[in-house]
Amino acid sequence: MEGSRKDRDSSHDVNSVATASQPVDLASARLHMMSSSHSIVCASQNQAADVVSYMRTSDLEREEKDKQMKEYLDRHDVHVMLEAIATAAGLEKPKDPRAFLIEKLQALRDESVVITWDLFVRDEDRPPYRPLPYWMRRGDDDDDTPSAEAFELAFVHNSRRVLLPVVRAWKQWFMMRKELKQKLMERLDMALHHYHKTLLKRTIQPWIQFKLEQQTRRRLVIERMRGRRRDNLVRVCFNAWLEYAQQARLASLYFENLTKESAIDASLMAHSSDHFSSLPYPIRLKIFSFLNLKDLLSCARVCRSWHEVTQDPQLWDDIRFNEIAPRVTDTGVISILEKFGTFVGKLNLRGCHNVTERSLTHIRRCRNLQDLNLSDCFNLRDTIINHVTINCQSLMYLNLSCCGVSDLALKYISQNCYNLAYLSLACCSSLTDEGCRYLTQGEGCANLYWLDISSCGRIGDEGMALITSHCGILNTLLINDNASISDLALDYIANSCPYLAHISLRGCPRISDNGLISIGECMNLEHIEIAENTRITAIGIQGLCNAKGIKHLVINECPRLKDMISTYFLQQPLQILDLSFNQGLTDNTLRFLGQHCAARQSLQVLILQGLPRLTDGGLRHLGRSPLHLVELDLSGCRGISDASLSVALANLPNLERLKLNGCTKVGDGTLQALQVSQVESLLWLDMSNCTAVTDLGIEMLGSACPNLRHLSLAGCINLTDEGFRQLAFGCNMLEWLSLVGCHPLTDACLKYISASCRNLRTLHLFGMLNISSTGMDLVLRSCNKLRTLSLSSATTVTRISVLKARNAYPDVHLHFDTEPPAEDKVERSFYMPAT
Repeated sequence: MEGSRKDRDSSHDVNSVATASQPVDLASARLHMMSSSHSIVCASQNQAADVVSYMRTSDLEREEKDKQMKEYLDRHDVHVMLEAIATAAGLEKPKDPRAFLIEKLQALRDESVVITWDLFVRDEDRPPYRPLPYWMRRGDDDDDTPSAEAFELAFVHNSRRVLLPVVRAWKQWFMMRKELKQKLMERLDMALHHYHKTLLKRTIQPWIQFKLEQQTRRRLVIERMRGRRRDNLVRVCFNAWLEYAQQARLASLYFENLTKESAIDASLMAHSSDHFSSLPYPIRLKIFSFLNLKDLLSCARVCRSWHEVTQDPQLWDDIRFNEIAPRVTDTGVISILEKFGTFVGKLNLRGCHNVTERSLTHIRRCRNLQDLNLSDCFNLRDTIINHVTINCQSLMYLNLSCCGVSDLALKYISQNCYNLAYLSLACCSSLTDEGCRYLTQGEGCANLYWLDISSCGRIGDEGMALITSHCGILNTLLINDNASISDLALDYIANSCPYLAHISLRGCPRISDNGLISIGECMNLEHIEIAENTRITAIGIQGLCNAKGIKHLVINECPRLKDMISTYFLQQPLQILDLSFNQGLTDNTLRFLGQHCAARQSLQVLILQGLPRLTDGGLRHLGRSPLHLVELDLSGCRGISDASLSVALANLPNLERLKLNGCTKVGDGTLQALQVSQVESLLWLDMSNCTAVTDLGIEMLGSACPNLRHLSLAGCINLTDEGFRQLAFGCNMLEWLSLVGCHPLTDACLKYISASCRNLRTLHLFGMLNISSTGMDLVLRSCNKLRTLSLSSATTVTRISVLKARNAYPDVHLHFDTEPPAEDKVERSFYMPAT
């Protein structure tokens, strides 16, 4: 400071000297000024060095202290404490800030908690974000300098921002240029086309005019020639018809005389050949009408007299090729249809796998055909359906189940079959909703009365809506095994088919209670079948029973059903009730049935197969008072025994069919109850796998049921020949007998059968180890009506003897080394009436 003051004083002196205009030597003055400046600079440099050294020492000490202070603040979370106190003060706004601050500091000192910015903030006052800005919470040494990656991202972003408008403008210019070029090319093409067109018009137009004039002149000439030819043709046709009529008259007279002579020769031949030919012609025709196709063809080859009777058109009204399906060929079908196609009213080709398109097209010769069954004909195609429906427009029954037809076949049927009433399309997996649309477009299916679309999985709710809207008089509908049908389809059916009486919904898993409630609105409903459904409950059954006329009810394999459903459907005039394989049903179901008088009076068939929770208690409720049951099926109910069955059978005087297959607790007591109750109307008895049955029981069965036609004792391993003796002589009307797996029985048993059961048609001996070829020959020789016999290779029957038996008895189907055919069952599902 002193140096600077001296400098200012010296400069002031120099100026004053110059101002005063005193004569001073210029060189001496300049020298004096330079020395003064040098001295001032030196002094200033010394002072600056002292200040820098002092400041450098102070900065190091201050940095060290700041570092220690920062470590202290970070270690004790002072920044977070200040932020917490400031946040609370800003939100609460205390009247006494000093007291508020002291209170919070004491709380921080006394309580050992995790310090956060919202420590002193109540939950209801907590802001959604930290109120203090970042720069107030940031430490002094935090570095905000962008990193290299940040610089790189900023550069990329800026480059894109700059380049994007340029690229966009270039693209727009390029597209505009491309569009202009394309327009120019189009104009050039138009100009070239116009040029060519103009050139052709100038060149060809005169030639076209010449050809038109030439065609006109030719047409006039042809019309004049046709007129003259028509006149000549009419004259020739009339002369030919006149000549033909004269010849036909002469031929008629000739054949009348020839017929009279042949009738005389035939009568003479009949007296000399056989007694059958001597019978009157109507009687012989009536006898031949009872023969099947195979026997009729055999009779045609006996003699000329028999052949003439077999050619009568009345015998060929109903042709059933299905009876000899494995041996049917194209040649045989074509020859028969060419001869008698005009007289055929019913034609059955079910299962004729050998027939092809060549023979199937000859069906169109049957102009009067009303009933046609083509099920299981694998070679059937849509074109054949077209030919048949065009020429056989009188069809009323048509069965196309298990055929390879598609939606196009339904279009032909709808266009041509105006009288069709019964149609079966079961297992035609190629049919879709589009086929249903075709079916409703024409007038051919407006009179449909019976329809089967089971296993047509591609037909859904839309297809059902189309069918029901067009077929208003539908009475029977089968929709089994269809996973595409839902409650919506049933709603369409209920609204559009007021005359619906029979419906089958087996294997439709998407149907629920709402669908059954909709079906319950059909007041004419009499027959309904439901099976394999896990969604139906008692609510759906209650809605279904709004239809008051249900006579046939089948509910199988619905696990969610309980005993309460019986209180709903027992209000109906039921005749057939099937509740098989419903695991939730118990004895209470039979208790409700036993208490309801209306159901007891009308019920004729009761089927309760596979109910594991059914016991003797429920069966006793059923047998407390007389019932009019014709059939009772308790197969697979292992909880029932002889005690309850004895009570039930005492009140079943009209029982005709009793099935106890697999009831292991049932034995001789039940057969004794049949004897005591005198159930002589029993025709069918199935006691397969009832191991408690012994010789004593079947002896009583022989005396109790003389009219028995069907008997199954398969798996009854306690039977012997001695016990079977009384059964064979007592039940001598047997037509079907199964002894599969009855090991103790021997040839003596077959001896009793051949001696008494002369009406036997089916005999199963599979698994009987003690029979021999002698017993087999005895049965075949004695039972003339036998048609099916099954044997096991485990017996002493040899393969050579079986081959000899097949040659000696060609009408008997011998099953050897294979399982016997399935047991004959009475099917109550609604099949098509066509044969």
